[in-house]
Amino acid sequence: MLSNKTNIINLTREELENKGLFAINKPLTWTSNDVINFLKSRFKFTKVGHGGTLDPYATGVLIIAVEQHTKKLHHALNTNKKYDVLIQLGESSPSYDLGTEINEKKEVPNLTVAEIDNIIQKYFLHNYLQSPPSYSAKKINGVRAYQLARKNMDVVLQSVLVNINDYHINFYDEKTKIINISLDVSKGFYVRSFAHDLAIKLNTVGVVVSLIRTETNGFSLNDCLQIIKKPKQQLKNT
Repeated sequence: MLSNKTNIINLTREELENKGLFAINKPLTWTSNDVINFLKSRFKFTKVGHGGTLDPYATGVLIIAVEQHTKKLHHALNTNKKYDVLIQLGESSPSYDLGTEINEKKEVPNLTVAEIDNIIQKYFLHNYLQSPPSYSAKKINGVRAYQLARKNMDVVLQSVLVNINDYHINFYDEKTKIINISLDVSKGFYVRSFAHDLAIKLNTVGVVVSLIRTETNGFSLNDCLQIIKKPKQQLKNT
């Protein structure tokens, strides 16, 4: 059971401001900006920033700073991050996650954990040239890429050299075709793109069905405050 001090609703503005940097377990389907807007509305902060965007369909550690402490976010933005991801092989979507409808299905070859591991080591371990997903917050001529993608416009984003520092395949379910991988990655790494690229190298397609940021900048899930509040659609009335 959550303690009163774990639910951010039970904290005061002064308590949060005194923390300097703190972490929130971002709710599923909320954008990182939803969290910022919630904090501004609920606690009347004038300045709120976060230490690295989390996708709407991801949960987990979102570093937050308020008021004068936002100056401390530079390090959080540039630090490595850890994730736990579930990848469903055999299905794909335009956003590479469940934020858009499944639009492609493909047979999955017989695979073992050892074969998946070999592919990761061969193509992805350490330096890896990655194309961000078209459904991302990257900007093209001042417009968010996902806004263009939603209008079915062509989105071409420059590939970026990213790094997988470490990883572990927790399991591969041969029946459901789901892979669970823990990742320790560099700044700018898109787990959705990795899932998409990995599936292609496995001669199929894939979609992220669960994504959790488990650690960043010294904060883990156990350090996170929770937002036990109204559904997202009621935020504007908070």
